[in-house]
Parts: sequence; C-alpha cells; structure tokens
Amino acid sequence: MKKATALLPIIFVLVFGATIQKASAQADTTKQNGWYIEGGGQNIIGATFNYERYFSKKPGGLSFHIGFGGGVLPDFFNGGDIVLFGTAPVGLSYNIPVSQNKEHFIEAGTGYSYLFLTGNGINIISLITSYRYMPPNGRIQIRATLIPILVVTGSGESGAIPWIGFSIGKRF
Repeated sequence: MKKATALLPIIFVLVFGATIQKASAQADTTKQNGWYIEGGGQNIIGATFNYERYFSKKPGGLSFHIGFGGGVLPDFFNGGDIVLFGTAPVGLSYNIPVSQNKEHFIEAGTGYSYLFLTGNGINIISLITSYRYMPPNGRIQIRATLIPILVVTGSGESGAIPWIGFSIGKRF
C-alpha cells in the first residue's frame, strides 16, 4: 500500500505534465486558413475578398491567396466615362516574423491579377511587400502593402506604377 501511495504523486505529475505539454503545443500552432478584404493592392482601384492558406503550422512561412472582387475605374482617356470592372487576384508570399512574440511580420511575394473590362482585359503582375499584424488568437489580421505593379493591357501596352493597399480579415 505504501508503494502505491508513493506512486500517486508521480502518476499525477506525469498525467498533469502531459496535459500541460499538449495544451502548450496547441497554443504554438497557427490557424492555417484566413480571409480578408483588401482595398487597393493587387486590383489597383476597388476591393477584393480573398482566401489565404498558410502552409506552416507555426507563425510565418509560405502562404497562397486567391480572391475576387471589382470596382469602378474612371476612364480618363475616353471622355471620362466610368468603367465597372471585375478582378481575380492570386499570389504567393513568404511571411517573415520580425518580433519575438511572432505577431508582426514582413511579407514578400508575387501576385497576378486579371481585370475584366469591356473590350480588353488588363493583366497585372505585382511584387508584394507588406507589413502584417497577426496575433496568435487569430481574431484579426491586418496588412499594409506597398506594391510595384506592372500593368499590361490587352492591346500590348505596358507600364509600371507604385501602388498601396490595405487589408483586414481573420484567420481560422
């Protein structure tokens, strides 16, 4: 009986310690899916709704996004008519943690968007450079983006412009 009584504290510590270790391991994992609404960014003018998948269970690492949206674009070259457009952005980026608590990130990547316009569509190729805030609880993610964009029209004309974007969403 004394041996069994002596083993009880050891069994308690082993069971309780395993529970704590399991809970801390779960707290270290990052939610791997996210959604966000972006204004500006890859679609130039307008807004998009995007889905994002993080390939790492830890904060940071590689992610892929795809979205859809649209907006209004004034056509300055053809008498100032207003043009409605749709857009479909996709991108691949890498999130680098820049804080010890892994809530603040620098994102670097590339993206492609197609703007659906009447007549000719526009291809947009962009380099993505962002500051991203993602707290571990996943309730919110915020991103401010600086994007150098290469625009290629359906008629073959092209040009580069600097652009900005802002997004807010949630991880799940």
